[in-house]
Amino acid sequence: MIETRKPTTPADGSARVHSASGIALALRCRRAWALRYLDGHKPAEIPWAVIAKAEAAIKRARAAGLRPPEHPCEYGGQRGAALGKEVHARAETYLTAGADGIDWNDLPGQILQTLVDLLPPAGSVPRSAVEHEFEVRLASVMWRGLIDVYDPTGEHTSFAGIQDHKTSKSIAEYCLLPHEVALEFGLPKRSLLDDLQSCIYTLYTCSAAGVGEVACRWNYAETGPTRRSLPVIQPIGYAQALQVVSHAALVAMACEEYETSSDAPANTLACSEYGGCWQRGRHCFETRRWGRIVALAEGK
Repeated sequence: MIETRKPTTPADGSARVHSASGIALALRCRRAWALRYLDGHKPAEIPWAVIAKAEAAIKRARAAGLRPPEHPCEYGGQRGAALGKEVHARAETYLTAGADGIDWNDLPGQILQTLVDLLPPAGSVPRSAVEHEFEVRLASVMWRGLIDVYDPTGEHTSFAGIQDHKTSKSIAEYCLLPHEVALEFGLPKRSLLDDLQSCIYTLYTCSAAGVGEVACRWNYAETGPTRRSLPVIQPIGYAQALQVVSHAALVAMACEEYETSSDAPANTLACSEYGGCWQRGRHCFETRRWGRIVALAEGK
């Protein structure tokens, strides 16, 4: 049974709402999940404007042969998250209000330029269809999502389905792929058909819009020196989405059993993933299994 509703925050704080990113963290390391979602240890979000100003100062200092100031980011993924958030904010403005007033010349603007050909025309999408927020209950687990462009019937855009904007350092290395392409290249874990976020979005859309299948379109733009974009389209049916989300719901329910972060097991094999775990050395001091890490690096 699926129940959909607008996002709410329980007054007593007792109900936990999960997200695809949260469960992805739990799949890597339950301790990191608990430190983030039980103990509330989360790195502060740094606005892109602050990062851009700091990087400009660093560049000027180096050019002058002076000691540069420290970078405001504390870990590898923080800069990418801030940049992606800024690109999303400008894309929202572009879709709902038009192209005027957007700075197209700085890094976020240049990245957005590569996405323009993949997006609906400027100012053509009603605000209700942009940054569409929802919650969906499945198997006693509440899921939260935020769909960048929600138009399952094609009422507002030329694409009947849902769209998500993605920024990536390398499309070739990190983007999700249509299922058949992922299998052909021997990369099944990068199939959009099996992605938890796309399946949560599909499950919600099937229920809310009364459809049996949803076309998911992930629009990728690179953040490095090369300016490239790629649309990835994958139809996902209700049954497939239900299977993927139901499996993830088991992980979510297992996480809900932890009373404290110390109850959650640590996976030290994941400490170095995605630029390094922010919790490491701050709130997590679990001894790393170096022997196993070396064996994995050597392919044993």
